Amino acid sequence: MNNFKRYSTPPNSQLYCSIRSILTFIIAFNFAHNPPSGWYQQFLPDLSGRQISDVFFLDSLTGWAVTPYTHQNDTAFVLKTTNGGNNWLIQYLRIGDVGFEKIYFLNANTGFACGANDFDGFTGLSKSIDGGSNWNSLNVPDPFAQFSDMSVLSEDTIWLVSTSSGGGVFRTTNGGLNWIQQAPAGDYPNKIYMYNSRIGFIGFNAGTLQLKKQQTEDSTGLLFQMKVLLIYILLTA
Repeated sequence: MNNFKRYSTPPNSQLYCSIRSILTFIIAFNFAHNPPSGWYQQFLPDLSGRQISDVFFLDSLTGWAVTPYTHQNDTAFVLKTTNGGNNWLIQYLRIGDVGFEKIYFLNANTGFACGANDFDGFTGLSKSIDGGSNWNSLNVPDPFAQFSDMSVLSEDTIWLVSTSSGGGVFRTTNGGLNWIQQAPAGDYPNKIYMYNSRIGFIGFNAGTLQLKKQQTEDSTGLLFQMKVLLIYILLTA
């Protein structure tokens, strides 16, 4: 005699399971798309202890990060996120006496990065036209200089500053084909910000902290009026 009895699942039990599944989905979705307020840590791929020298975001989701030069035969990384930094991927790497100090994108495809040069073929300024997957070196004003910062107004108009070699501020208006030195040799600025083609600031972090402001320019593009402000601030990336 068969003692097993068959029971059907009560409707209320099915409803409970459905509600529980929906609540689980909503909680998971909100946690993924609405992270906690305030600062919280994000995690990078293994960079073997290398630090991040700069981060740039084109919008709330798409951003890039770069690593600096640390020693000879180093590896420099370009990392990219497309989900607000929840996941970072190594998009590009370069091996040699290289490193990136600054990265900037004009749009989703066109970007620039500056930093240390490599005498095996890389210069201190590179350009990408495919969203950061590939980078090509551009002509620079001094092949022996390391460029610590840049300000990019367009594909043609770019400023570079250097604290190495002869130092200085340099500007191109044709995408790097030609450069004009815009500050005397012996100046060693490490930061630059150009509000537009006429107004900008350069900063120094050695000795007495200074901020220099470009107020105007002549027809050749050479600076002829500089206002020096001695201020005690720390200019950092």
